[in-house]
Amino acid sequence: MYYQLDNLGDKNGKELMQAFRDIPIDVTSLSLSGNDLDNRTGAELAQAFAAISATVTS
Repeated sequence: MYYQLDNLGDKNGKELMQAFRDIPIDVTSLSLSGNDLDNRTGAELAQAFAAISATVTS
């Protein structure tokens, strides 16, 4: 299942991780485009991305 998250650029690190944790378990494809994540540090993104379920493969 395809899933898109929006308005992530305004979230703090903890909220960003929670948004990834809240992705439904049946999601296999995730779109993060247009979220201004380029303003985040690599460490911040790595920590948040670790919360994405292994079922998401693209």
